[in-house]
This record gives sequence, C-alpha cells and structure tokens, in this order.
Amino acid sequence: MEIKDYSALSLTPDEKAAFQKFAATDRAILTDAERKCLYRLGFLKGTNGWLEGLPEDGKYELNDDGKRYREFLRSKKSADRKEARRWRITTAIALVALVKSFWPELIALIRLLL
Repeated sequence: MEIKDYSALSLTPDEKAAFQKFAATDRAILTDAERKCLYRLGFLKGTNGWLEGLPEDGKYELNDDGKRYREFLRSKKSADRKEARRWRITTAIALVALVKSFWPELIALIRLLL
C-alpha cells in the first residue's frame, strides 16, 4: 500500500502508541494488537498475513511507507515548533512594549502602594 498524502492520514490512539515505538529506530518489539494496527496501515515490512512473515527475533521493521510517515511527522513537529517560537517571540515583544509604554504610571503606582 503506497501512501502519497500523509497529511490526510489520521491515526487512532492505539495506532499512535504502536507507531511511537518506532520513534528512534526502524525495528521494535510489538504486541499482536500493535502489529495488527500497523499491518492494517501498511507500515510493517515482511508481514504478509496473520502469521506469515513473523520475525525470528521478535522485532518488526518499518517498511518505506512507515519510514516516510515517521519523517513526515518529524518535519511537521519541527514546523509546529518553529511557528510556536515565532508566536512566543512576537508576544514577548508586544508585552515588553506594553510595559514600557506604561512604565511611568507603573512606577508611580508602586510608589503609592509602598
């Protein structure tokens, strides 16, 4: 199963948890339920059926679609972080400008309260 548009793919919580085992490596040990989830998505290498193609060492490997989806998630996360950083910087600058514009009044208020 060749997937072209990964942005349209939405994983269930169980599928996300199973796929998360491959966050740092191409091989991972999966339970039967996790294997079925990822097999349904077509992300596992060498699993042609329910019992066919089981690895001898118990570690399943991502196929090319799984690796591409993992890279898509990484690039999306990186873009989201970059966008969040821009918003934080913009907000910080706006707050500093706001405080600076009211600085004399704030100092007067602090002196009045003390």
